[in-house]
Amino acid sequence: MFELKKLIATLLMPLPALLIIGVIGLLVLWFTRKKKLASGIIAFSFLGLFAVSFQPVSTSLLRPLEQQYPAFVGLI
Repeated sequence: MFELKKLIATLLMPLPALLIIGVIGLLVLWFTRKKKLASGIIAFSFLGLFAVSFQPVSTSLLRPLEQQYPAFVGLI
């Protein structure tokens, strides 16, 4: 059960989730005749990857977490 929980948590992270969506789009493109649907899924995947990796978007997503927890200053 622990392994299943870790697997699901990993797949729900942005990068693996968007890559899986892109692969699903490619499978739809290759194995069905729904070219518009496949193109939309692939475009959503690429735009999502771009948005998550774009610094203003990623900074605004991380800001609440960085403000919520204090910085750890370790002793040397």
